[in-house]
Amino acid sequence: MTRRQPHHLGALVSLPRYVRLAAELSVLTSSLRDKLALARFAISIPVAQALRGRRPRPATFRLGEGSRITVADRTELLAMRDVLLNEEYAIKLDRPPKVIVDAGANVGLASIFFSALWPEARIVAVEADPSTFRRLKENTASLRNVEVVNRAIAARDGEVVFYSAPRTVSSSLVRRSPDQRPVRVMGATLTSLMHDLGIDVIDLLKLDIEGGEFEALEAFSPHLSRLRTVIVEVHGDLQPPGTRAIVDILQGFECKTQWSLPPGRTLIHAKVIPA
Repeated sequence: MTRRQPHHLGALVSLPRYVRLAAELSVLTSSLRDKLALARFAISIPVAQALRGRRPRPATFRLGEGSRITVADRTELLAMRDVLLNEEYAIKLDRPPKVIVDAGANVGLASIFFSALWPEARIVAVEADPSTFRRLKENTASLRNVEVVNRAIAARDGEVVFYSAPRTVSSSLVRRSPDQRPVRVMGATLTSLMHDLGIDVIDLLKLDIEGGEFEALEAFSPHLSRLRTVIVEVHGDLQPPGTRAIVDILQGFECKTQWSLPPGRTLIHAKVIPA
């Protein structure tokens, strides 16, 4: 006799919250069809949890500026709100950047945001997780100024163990849950990445590598003169040391921190101090 999977009807309590989230995010799309696709996906999240305790089916829709994007779970929908709607990576620069490196690009939201702001910039989107990288490639395929690289930004070059998670935002070089699957990927320091891609100076580096930020920046510290602006999400809850240690590495930069992230995490905006 087949055992019926239990219902999780308590998840429906959150349905109004997802309806509001869909309404907020609808401004990012232009057509009614895409707004409905976004709304259906948002509503399907608590419904899927209630009926099957499983994840919803991924949804694809087009953003207002033309990018076609696929989202697969709740965390990616929330990341859309943070990155594209609330613009958590917005930073005022003295001049348009020529080279942007999106390290820990995930499914491409930051690269999409930067491309819309600076369509003439060269944007290098770096993602370690092989399955997430495929989606990054798909989500940025229509952006002529974005190139994608399948590597893990690390403290050393060579093969490293990366922990791939069902929810893409949880994949990391740091293992934090039993559902993370170890995979071997190629790691590269920022110095090697710049050498391989022929980059002399990074005008804007966004670094969000789920706990590996300190080691990556520490390894790059002799070459900080090749950076102009850094946006780094610090995951002190995953891998100490935390914010203070990273600020100490960024000598010669004016650092500002934002604390509106989950506990243990901060966002640092750092701009080089003119000589």
